[in-house]
Amino acid sequence: MSIALSHRWTILSRAFSRTAPRQTAPTLALHLTSRSTSESVDFVGNTTQLNSPSDRLIFESESEDYASVARHSAPVTISTMSRIEAELPLRLPEPVVSDTAVFEDISSEDYASLRISLRKPPSTTIQALEGLIRAERHREAWAFCQEMLSSGIEIPRSNVYGIAAMAVLASNDLPEKEQLSRFSLWLSLIPSAREDQGHDHKNIVLMRRRIFHGLQPTIALAIKFSLIMASKGYAELICPEAMTFITRFSLPSVSLRFIKDFLNYDLAYVIDLYPKPEEGLREVDDEVRLRRLQELAHLVQKPAIETYTRSGEFAAAVSLLPNSKDPFRLSSRTYELLLSRLHHTRVGSFSDYIDLVEKLRQDPTYYEIPRTPSYVEVDTNWHTKTSHLKALEKELDSQSPFYMGDSLSHQLRYILDRIRLSELSAPELVIFFSDYLDSERTTAIMRLRKLALGRNWPTGSIFLYAEMSYYLNQAFYPLVLQTYMNHFYCSGVPEQELAAAIHHFEANEEVDRSHPAYSVKQSRSIRRWIPTESHTDLVWHALARAAPARRDVDNLYHRFIRYQLRIREKNPPEDETRSSFPPSIEHPIGTSVFTVFLSRLLRPDEPNRVSEFFHDMEKVGVNPTIHHFTLLVTFYVHIGDLKRVFSIVHILEQAHPVESPIPMQLSLETVHGQRPEPGIPIPDVVFYTSLLGALVEHKYLQEAQEIRRLFNHRFIHIKYLHRPLDIGFIRLKQLQHEVDQQRVRLTGFLRRTNCLFLLY
Repeated sequence: MSIALSHRWTILSRAFSRTAPRQTAPTLALHLTSRSTSESVDFVGNTTQLNSPSDRLIFESESEDYASVARHSAPVTISTMSRIEAELPLRLPEPVVSDTAVFEDISSEDYASLRISLRKPPSTTIQALEGLIRAERHREAWAFCQEMLSSGIEIPRSNVYGIAAMAVLASNDLPEKEQLSRFSLWLSLIPSAREDQGHDHKNIVLMRRRIFHGLQPTIALAIKFSLIMASKGYAELICPEAMTFITRFSLPSVSLRFIKDFLNYDLAYVIDLYPKPEEGLREVDDEVRLRRLQELAHLVQKPAIETYTRSGEFAAAVSLLPNSKDPFRLSSRTYELLLSRLHHTRVGSFSDYIDLVEKLRQDPTYYEIPRTPSYVEVDTNWHTKTSHLKALEKELDSQSPFYMGDSLSHQLRYILDRIRLSELSAPELVIFFSDYLDSERTTAIMRLRKLALGRNWPTGSIFLYAEMSYYLNQAFYPLVLQTYMNHFYCSGVPEQELAAAIHHFEANEEVDRSHPAYSVKQSRSIRRWIPTESHTDLVWHALARAAPARRDVDNLYHRFIRYQLRIREKNPPEDETRSSFPPSIEHPIGTSVFTVFLSRLLRPDEPNRVSEFFHDMEKVGVNPTIHHFTLLVTFYVHIGDLKRVFSIVHILEQAHPVESPIPMQLSLETVHGQRPEPGIPIPDVVFYTSLLGALVEHKYLQEAQEIRRLFNHRFIHIKYLHRPLDIGFIRLKQLQHEVDQQRVRLTGFLRRTNCLFLLY
């Protein structure tokens, strides 16, 4: 029996070790599944029922304690969002900084990279945003600003956001659309002129300079900046640059829409300044509108009309003229400029426009009576640049150790008077530059440049043209390019080409910089100017002449043609706005640029390349001038192709026959500054002079005499009026004398030879 009892306890112990754990309170509360306590597992893993009543004795009974636990252990669905919505407010309150016990120590090294200011931590989100901007952490400031706006937090206006807008302009790693978006947002957060009275608006002036006078300004950015500034009451501050820039370098449809929006934004701001009466509001708005329109006429319509006129966009210019609905006044200068261009244009007929402008100019409602300033006012305005005048007086004072001498002082006083009267002459300036720099002086040129640019644009333009012309004549090509970069937009010239050439000259140690011209201070203009055709031509001349080898000139010429063809394409982008700054489509191509390329690329072994040049001129819209034909006939003389020479001469003569000769000074007076007419050009004095000189040089006597006959048939020769022509006639006589002498000697030789033959 003891053996049987022992065997039974062994089975029970094994079965107990195989059973699942009891269902205790934690098991029930968590609803963990477990095996039934009435099951057991045998040695082979089969489940058997333990039906013996004595088996229950080894388990605890299900008492009331377990029952209560089981009743309260039903699953409960917990929702975090519902609890947050029920217990937390919609917006958390600002932290109380005074209770520092709940914060960690901000001086810890863990916070060194996140610390905004060492003085005190920000107490509000607005101060935190401004602190990030002042710390120049602009990426974090932008992300923080976006979070604040998405959360509905209103950001008060502050000048600090002008710093962030400037940083966006200075960044080069942002895509164009992203840059425009960020700049617009930051700019919209600066205060208006009414809210910011008493400040100097330094950031606005810096942004204006960077947008309109930077190396790569964009039209879209300029338009957005101008409209935001107009809506904030800064229209008069940015008008002078905005109107000229946008109307010059965008399509008329874009710029006209911009002018309309600009005036509407400014008018909305001005009307908002007036108190709103309960009745008669419409009448007050109309009165304010007319008054404001007249105030802005000289800042908006006047520069826009003049810019459209110079670009040949007469329809756009006429659309901005005053009318009965918008009765503002324009100056006589604006009307005369528009009339002059309408009368002299050769493309289309504008008789209706001419009649309208004449009618407006005679109506005092639309015509501003000019006020002639007194001499005292003019003289006072002239002496605003007292520092430059005082510096020049040291060189003009005969008692000063810096006195330049009687001759130079006389020239300098004359130039100063011409600048004051706005009557500069480029040839006179070039002569002065030559004489003055030959004396190894440099101060006056920088001072005169400042005075000329500060006087007005025509005076400054003539001065810069004369300075660049002097550098080009002296083969100081780096100075030509540097002067252009310092004062002009890169219009009509590829900026990459210009920058690469300047970098090449700066890195080239073989360039001789010993001349005093390289010591003249080259300072950048405060504002950049729109170049004329003459300024752009000088740059291309410098680039072509500075090319060391013919292959370099050839490559430059092909880049020039591709560039001119690209800017002549009139297919605007989809938004009708050229986002990146281009040269103006209307920028005229100087005819003299082809002259310098012809002179360097024409070679005797490639005579047939002439047709390529004239074909390229036709593609880019340039009419061949008499200068190109002059260069062409002299080239044919040098290679001995006289048949082509006289073929060209006869074509020119037949296209412009004359009945009687005219005084030659009439031809010389129209050489400079006259735009070539379409068709075959008229042969002038310079054409005959150059051809005669080339024929005499190569000993073609009969052909030279024929050219002289044609000249006398067309012009009346006046001695000492054109020195090269006088020299050509003298050399022709010398050649005639040499030929006669050779003929006499040859005749004598033949006679002697004949006599000897008879003797034998």
